[in-house]
Amino acid sequence: DPVFWICLFALNQHQPAEEVGTSPKTGPFNAALRFATDGAVMVVDRNIHPFSRIWCIFEVAQITDIKKPFELVSSLGPLTTLATASLADDGAAELVRKVADALDEVSATGAKSSNENDRQRILLEVADKGSRQLLRSRAQAGKTVGHS
Repeated sequence: DPVFWICLFALNQHQPAEEVGTSPKTGPFNAALRFATDGAVMVVDRNIHPFSRIWCIFEVAQITDIKKPFELVSSLGPLTTLATASLADDGAAELVRKVADALDEVSATGAKSSNENDRQRILLEVADKGSRQLLRSRAQAGKTVGHS
């Protein structure tokens, strides 16, 4: 049976320091990810907000480090599927182009957090290591379609 970790519901968003601890790597997300036999997904909206959030970038870096499968998905479906479907679907083509453009801008150093201390601790852990590479690899087909 599939099990989903949804940070919004799994962590007390009003007391993140108590939930995460002294280091982002010791937080409960990492424990949950290690038990995720099928990997992880990142849900992107039409504005591709997760790419601008430091916690999302950190989670991608963690997924990369422990070599778990990773998929970008949207309300239209998995991005890898949309890349081929976008040839016939204008909505899918637009989303694939937006994701491809957003991938060019992904940067932990420019990412935001609602808590500046979290942002600084994550920057020390991530420093853009692996995040951009993994996001690009998962959406490479989309970029090819989006910029052809």
